[in-house]
Amino acid sequence: MSLTQPATRLIVAAFLMDFAIGLAGLGFIELAIALHASPLVLGRIGTIGGLAYTLGCLVSGRLSDRIGRRRTVFAACLSVGLAWSAYGWVVRPEQILYILPIAGFGMAFFWPPVQAWLAELSAAGGKVELHRNIGRFNMFWCAGLLGGPVACGYLWSYSHSLPFVVAIATAVLLAGIAWSTPRRAAGQPALAEEPTEPAHPQADLFLRLAWAGNFASSLAMGTVKTLFPKLGDTLGYPPELVGWLIASIHGGQILLFYVGSRTEIWHYRLEPLLLAPLLGASGMAVAYYTSSPLWFALGFAASGMCAGVTYVGSLFYSLHGHAADRGGKAGLHEAVLGSGLLLGPLIGGKLADELGLRAPWLLGAGT
Repeated sequence: MSLTQPATRLIVAAFLMDFAIGLAGLGFIELAIALHASPLVLGRIGTIGGLAYTLGCLVSGRLSDRIGRRRTVFAACLSVGLAWSAYGWVVRPEQILYILPIAGFGMAFFWPPVQAWLAELSAAGGKVELHRNIGRFNMFWCAGLLGGPVACGYLWSYSHSLPFVVAIATAVLLAGIAWSTPRRAAGQPALAEEPTEPAHPQADLFLRLAWAGNFASSLAMGTVKTLFPKLGDTLGYPPELVGWLIASIHGGQILLFYVGSRTEIWHYRLEPLLLAPLLGASGMAVAYYTSSPLWFALGFAASGMCAGVTYVGSLFYSLHGHAADRGGKAGLHEAVLGSGLLLGPLIGGKLADELGLRAPWLLGAGT
């Protein structure tokens, strides 16, 4: 991989954005806990950003189909960084509810356009190149989400401002990367001249099954990432350990992304989409019963492996064979993801407030 290649720049940008999201996301949760937020407020904090993200994804992909990927992504990076910069004015946890919708809406104008942009840069190589680039893309963004919470744990222990400062600087860097990345690779044909492949006869079935799995997995992940810091705090876990345990979700995802990138055998096969939810439910059940950091890590990793299967299937089936409306399909893929991230903290926060901090893991297992 060379940074002179436009596709590689987008893959690196995916890592940087999710690293910044991991920093700022956990940073706002830790900030809310430090300001004595209740589980219900924490759930609302997780929900409000997911709502804005979901709504934004419904329009961002189609907008980028019209005005271009580069302009959309550039504006998204600046708006996210600007929203995060408001952390310094927060003195009550409820004030975070005004910041995160802006950040979430901005993120919605980053991910679907970047995914569609990557598919366009992969078009000349057909399904093989799309498969390879999606594999790299998924491993890199997931590595960013793995490293972000871990880094946040250490930076937060040193200074409560550092996670936000680093996240903001990263967003500015990303704006520069977006603006300097060519719209198309050298010698790449225009959209109307791209090679086409025949659609799979059951392509719509696989797309809808993958979207359903993507929703369930994101609901469980949103619950864990929003509410586990509170449970970890009551168990006496330091912020560094909480960061590592949340990162174990993405460790499981990366493992599945790597395996999926090495083979195409899973393309248009039902077994992975039907068996993955059983693995995810098992992981959430383990998290419900344990108080051991090791078993939390194993349970969250199992759930992350489930999410890896459903996410890569949802993204691949959304982009493959949809040259005319890649942005729109990528937007729907991310809107499904965002709706799970929205509802997980909302329902999980209510369950935690009424039934105890472990109740949300049953929600994750049930979905």
